[in-house]
Amino acid sequence: MKNEKSNFTDDEIDYKHLENVFSKEIYYKAMKELPLSEKFAIYVCVFKGEYLDKLCNDYQISKNGFIEIKNNGINRFKKNVKKYNSKPYKKKKYHKKGGV
Repeated sequence: MKNEKSNFTDDEIDYKHLENVFSKEIYYKAMKELPLSEKFAIYVCVFKGEYLDKLCNDYQISKNGFIEIKNNGINRFKKNVKKYNSKPYKKKKYHKKGGV
């Protein structure tokens, strides 16, 4: 996993490994859990910026179908982020020194 923010080119990013774009572990895990179809829809919209008509023709899917897959991916990603963000962290226990 990456600890620092990196700049990616189009050649370094693919929809199968879209989670590698994120440097924070929460976002990395949240994206990694998405199904490939949802990752693909998000990838094409964000990184490729193709028009919906062209996408639907190229991949033989209806506009409503593509939009639904993309929206499901976004909602699932947000739900996963919330899930990982709400996990409790272990608190450090401090012991008193001395005995007064």
